[in-house]
Amino acid sequence: MSVLSLRRSALVAAAFSVVLMGTAGASGDVAAENASSSVSADVRGSAIAQARAHMRAKSPEQAYAVLAPLEGRLAGDAEYDYLLGIAAADTRHLDVAERALKRSIAERPGDGPTHLELGRTYFLLGQRENARREFEGVAAGDVPEGVRPVIQAYLNAIDAPVGVRTAWSGYVQGNFGHDTNANNATTHSSIAIPALGGLMFVLDGGSRGTPANFGDVSGGLAVRHAVTENLVISGSGDVDVRRYGGNARAFDQGSYLFQLGANWLSGKNNFGLQYANQHMWVDSESYRNLNGFTAQWTRDLGESLQAAAFAQYTPIRYMGTNARDVNRAIGGASIVKGFASVYGEPVAYASMYAGRESPRDDLSAAFGNHLWGGRIGGEWHVMPNQMLFANVSFERRNYDTLDSMFLVERRDRQLDVRAGYSYFVTKAFSITPQYSFTRNGSSQPLFDYHRSVYEIVARYDFR
Repeated sequence: MSVLSLRRSALVAAAFSVVLMGTAGASGDVAAENASSSVSADVRGSAIAQARAHMRAKSPEQAYAVLAPLEGRLAGDAEYDYLLGIAAADTRHLDVAERALKRSIAERPGDGPTHLELGRTYFLLGQRENARREFEGVAAGDVPEGVRPVIQAYLNAIDAPVGVRTAWSGYVQGNFGHDTNANNATTHSSIAIPALGGLMFVLDGGSRGTPANFGDVSGGLAVRHAVTENLVISGSGDVDVRRYGGNARAFDQGSYLFQLGANWLSGKNNFGLQYANQHMWVDSESYRNLNGFTAQWTRDLGESLQAAAFAQYTPIRYMGTNARDVNRAIGGASIVKGFASVYGEPVAYASMYAGRESPRDDLSAAFGNHLWGGRIGGEWHVMPNQMLFANVSFERRNYDTLDSMFLVERRDRQLDVRAGYSYFVTKAFSITPQYSFTRNGSSQPLFDYHRSVYEIVARYDFR
């Protein structure tokens, strides 16, 4: 038996099914008496009955959708907390599962099924010793023989060498939509050149933003291998190809990305080092290559809160010319906060960074700049299979030299906005309409542009 494929029914239905599928006996009466006065007995009873029915039908997502909105009012009701904990564990809302099952145990300390479910939740969270404590505690008591093999399977998995654990994942994705500025070019139709006495130049079509419809196909594979309980290595590869229609065929593009990484896990700390190589081509010709390293420290602060500090160094090289080559070095910090007790379990994040793009040599001096920026965003599951997301980022770049044509120092202020809605047809397959907007305000008209992209994304994840 593969312990990673064990379901809740294997733990409980073998001998303890009366707790979930039948009545809870005296403990059910106590739970009813302890139900929050703000929720009527009818509402409580209906929610629990619906959740039981959904669990019998092997639909934990539906059970969770019924129970989760009532947590603020029914927390402390042992039967409700037990059902919520099971549904949350089966749908991988593990923070919710842990706290709900702990509340249930506080009301029913000797309840074997609840301790088993808490052990399973700890196992899924990677808290091996906590899981061992729960499983061994139940095994030491009067346990039906049908349950003992399940407990032993978990204990064997906890004791197994971590180094044999390897996980693969991947995805395929297709996009189609409309891009108002496929070549990221200025939206001005003419510009004045101060170095030529303000002489006006009319830009041809290829020098201005070009609107076009597009289609995009991408895919990737990733592997993660736990060498020891603390050391994890990983690798991934992604390929993306985009084709434009109409007058924008010259901007057809593609890229590949390879990444290798290693992470050291120590308590609540995660120390990571990653190497990435990306190559991009435009109109079937090599355009740009990036080779970079990222170091990051992530700290779990509890209560669904994580903070991180990172540093990145990336040489950027353009094919055929070194006039734009720079070495990008940045450092920054980020924070992620989940709100597990709020309906839809929204997640918010923010980051800030600063750094420099240093010219490779004198030929690229005009592209050297100091920069800083930030990003905020979040996502919210409005339904178990529907998610809204949005993020906003900003970057300021101050360039080093005075431009000889425009007689000003270049200053760029770039704003990016992205928002969308994901509908999960299944856990693996999603459809996402999304919108993104870019506005780069520049002191030099050639680099002043805006861009909107409207697209629909179909994605399938496998693991």
